[in-house]
Amino acid sequence: MPHPAVALSGHSFYNDLASEWMEHDYNLVLGPFSGWTVTGQAALIDYDSYFRSPGIASFSVPLLAAGEELQLLSGEVAWAFRPGFAVAAFYRSYGYDVAEAGDAYGARFSWSGDSVGAGLYYTRMDGGSDELQYSEYRGYIKKHFGNVDVTFDALDVAYDERINDVKDAYALVLALGYNVNDRLRLSADGEYGENPYFDEEVKGMLKLLWRFSTDLGKKGGGS
Repeated sequence: MPHPAVALSGHSFYNDLASEWMEHDYNLVLGPFSGWTVTGQAALIDYDSYFRSPGIASFSVPLLAAGEELQLLSGEVAWAFRPGFAVAAFYRSYGYDVAEAGDAYGARFSWSGDSVGAGLYYTRMDGGSDELQYSEYRGYIKKHFGNVDVTFDALDVAYDERINDVKDAYALVLALGYNVNDRLRLSADGEYGENPYFDEEVKGMLKLLWRFSTDLGKKGGGS
């Protein structure tokens, strides 16, 4: 952070066995300036270095073509026009060495109060195949009841052309969270949806988050 309104962060991962770079991912944040914030991201991912290991089939992912790389460039402009309210517009460019490239752009609106929040998203994807030609709509609402929070999330994807005879895909998600204390949180979520690859799809997840402290040899310890 060379300036209070400028922050640069990121990482680079190297695969020593393959003598190749796995990933470069860097983010730049400018602002806020009178409620305005500008963010940018540049990333390069080599999936072979990430997921494939020579001679070890269990570390190979069949859904990823050999030699696949992703080049990602994205930017967003957000405006917090009053306390708790924000709007943003974004653009992302996805470039692949093997798969079809695509461009996504859209906007979002969010609101957060003392114990409730909500948001609306719109994304347009323009890619080189029918699967990458669609409009995506999303809305969510979240409510806190003391130590309990409830979130409902709805997503709809409207394809320009039918994919496996499906024009619209959707997913409905209900998530529940409970903060047992300052260190322990329990949560569960369930999802139901339909898409071009599953007539019905049901997912569920249970999560436990434990924040713990360790004595690092300093007076008072650390966390």
